[in-house]
Amino acid sequence: MALAEWTVLVLLSQRPAHGFAVSQLTAPDGELGRIWRIPRPVIYRAIGRLVEADLITPESVEPGLGPQRTIYRVTAQGRLEAERWLSTPVEHVRDIRSHLLIKLALLYRAGRDPADLLRRQRAALEPIARAVQAPRAEPDGFEEILLAWRRATAAAALGFLDEIAAKTETGRSLARAAVRRVRAVRLGRTGPAALVICLTILGLLLLAHAIGPVRWLSQRHHRWRAGALRAPRRDPGRERGVAAVTGTSPTARQRELGTRLRELRAERGMTVEEVAGRLLCSATKISRLETAARRPSLRDVRDLCELYEVGTATSAELMDLAREARAPGWWTRYDDLNLDPYIGLEEAAVAITCFSLSYLPGLLQTRDYAVGIIKTVAPDMNPQIAGHRAEARMRRQLVLEKADPPRYHVFLDESVLRRAVGGPACMAAQLGKVLEAVRDGRAAVQVIPFSAGAYPAADGYFVLLEFGPAAGLWPVVFVEGLAGNQYLERRAEIARYREAIEGLCASALSSADSAVFIGEVRDGLTKRAPLRSG
Repeated sequence: MALAEWTVLVLLSQRPAHGFAVSQLTAPDGELGRIWRIPRPVIYRAIGRLVEADLITPESVEPGLGPQRTIYRVTAQGRLEAERWLSTPVEHVRDIRSHLLIKLALLYRAGRDPADLLRRQRAALEPIARAVQAPRAEPDGFEEILLAWRRATAAAALGFLDEIAAKTETGRSLARAAVRRVRAVRLGRTGPAALVICLTILGLLLLAHAIGPVRWLSQRHHRWRAGALRAPRRDPGRERGVAAVTGTSPTARQRELGTRLRELRAERGMTVEEVAGRLLCSATKISRLETAARRPSLRDVRDLCELYEVGTATSAELMDLAREARAPGWWTRYDDLNLDPYIGLEEAAVAITCFSLSYLPGLLQTRDYAVGIIKTVAPDMNPQIAGHRAEARMRRQLVLEKADPPRYHVFLDESVLRRAVGGPACMAAQLGKVLEAVRDGRAAVQVIPFSAGAYPAADGYFVLLEFGPAAGLWPVVFVEGLAGNQYLERRAEIARYREAIEGLCASALSSADSAVFIGEVRDGLTKRAPLRSG
């Protein structure tokens, strides 16, 4: 793996964190960035690769009204790999400047003694130094310059290691002397006043030993940025055996059931083909049940429970999920929507993050704006069907008004505000509704102004849907397009969209500045409306 991936892995092994917090540490002015700068996009790509390798896994979502950042923790295998990398010396002198310095900084910030690594590193570099210092025929031209460089850098590397080792050993020796003095006090060989003095000296020595070498390495020691890495709150809903997530979305129930069935099959070490053979059905049917592409029948679930030999309580729970998955959602009455399962996932989500380049998302639209969009996209649509679609959009908005609404965060390109769908009066009313949602706390809206230039995800419309920890559902990215809608669920895909969202955060105005900006655009439209209407 690359240095960025190892750095992220070790940092997450020290404390669970989200990608933005890690990137703050590796920024040019960050604690580790002063040693080796790692750009934020590289950090997010590293997180995606570590997730794919099962070295880290999502743990929770950071609470709050801002961007919903996922907090990651290391897996057991990831912790082993991080420890192995930290204790392994670098192979080349050129890697002292990057890999070894990062390893030392990571060890010190965790309060760990680097003496073992320093000994191994010196043992690894000594043969290299002897080899380049060995007598040889005098080289000519550039070979002479190259040999001089190799000899100088090898000698400098050994001197560097010796200096760190000396500082480390001095600190340990002073601390051991102070400990001996404290023991002498406890044995009664000196007075109590000396005990206080010795304890104070010991504390200062240990503190100096812990932070001194870090200052020597980076010239300035930085503490973790306040609140940058937060320990997630323990959620009892994540414990095994907790009942299914509350809510009534049949789509969420269907996906939860598929996930549970897939886990049961994996626990028993069976392939899809083996299960299909035992139940006398096709492997495609089993696969579609597990991926929620097929609505389960009660008989299918009963047979799978018997095959997997699950307990009575688990069997009853899975059967209940199957019944709820078969219940019709309110949106099924609109056959032409082509948004099932999206609306069901929207109803079950605890966090919804949306980006739009062209138009306002459905959860914020007025009826007139919705009709204007629908007629523009499909001018030949039957008026009755267009009315049904507008009606469905208005009903979808009730998800933001329920007792426990999802956290709704919207990123809008400035062009969305400038494009007066339905005319100035219609657009002014639409922007008024957006501001009302922001004031009521139902949505957080940020605008990416034209002045921001190019930015990530500037080529479409997507929605990241996230679910509560007890749901057992992986986040889903919904991508809307003329050729059809996509539902992306692979970990690497989710990580890429999270990276895009972080980029949008960096390019967008703050929520407060965005509200002012939207208000100014609305006021301009209001002034134009009477002129245009006449």
